[in-house]
Amino acid sequence: MKAMIFAAGKGTRLRPITDTVPKAMVEVGGKPLLEWLLLKMTASGIRDVVINVHHLSEQVVGFLNSHPFKGLNLIVSDESDLLLDTGGGLKKAASLLQGDEPILIHNVDILSNLDFKQFENTFLKAAVPAMLAAKDRNTARKLEFSDAGLLCGWVNETTGEHIKVNDFSGQVNRFAFSGISMVASTFPLMLKESGVFGFVPACLSLAAEVKIQKYDTPHDWLDVGKPELLQKAEQFVHTYYNEFA
Repeated sequence: MKAMIFAAGKGTRLRPITDTVPKAMVEVGGKPLLEWLLLKMTASGIRDVVINVHHLSEQVVGFLNSHPFKGLNLIVSDESDLLLDTGGGLKKAASLLQGDEPILIHNVDILSNLDFKQFENTFLKAAVPAMLAAKDRNTARKLEFSDAGLLCGWVNETTGEHIKVNDFSGQVNRFAFSGISMVASTFPLMLKESGVFGFVPACLSLAAEVKIQKYDTPHDWLDVGKPELLQKAEQFVHTYYNEFA
């Protein structure tokens, strides 16, 4: 499998840290978030990784140039001129992700104990264009899946905003997206939108035509999105990531 890391965002929730440091370079347990993720990807047998950059991009590029990762072919997708959001970023990188292998897509500020190889095996057996890791956790915004595990909607439980796929009216199960997904090599070319757009809205649009499935496996997870979570992130890395160091 190949991988794409979404590392272009401004990290506004991590301010003031990200006023001078891109979120990919925020250190946890003595290493930047990006480094921990690349080490885990290496251990999972991934060899080709595309990383998109925008905010303080020179710091990310400088780090990659000065820290070669043995066995990894690292490719930068430069969004310095315009931040394209996650869907637009994936579409821009389509030419860099060509091939027959599935693509693991991972937000740089997410930590988890998800087994990437197991994820790939499940994805290949399912033979669907996209599979989204999701779990039951306390958050307002949730994806909706049918009893068969297929994406059929999205809801903001605080505002009441609700998107249904094809006006789906059956039983739904709500889970929060984990910021980790697996897509077929052809998926980036299936995206209909252009310019700046999100990955999840694009998936909701495509779910009206193709099967987009939930990756149904328990996993520990942490969004390192706020300064007050950095201490918890240190503990998480110590528990799950030190084996990759």
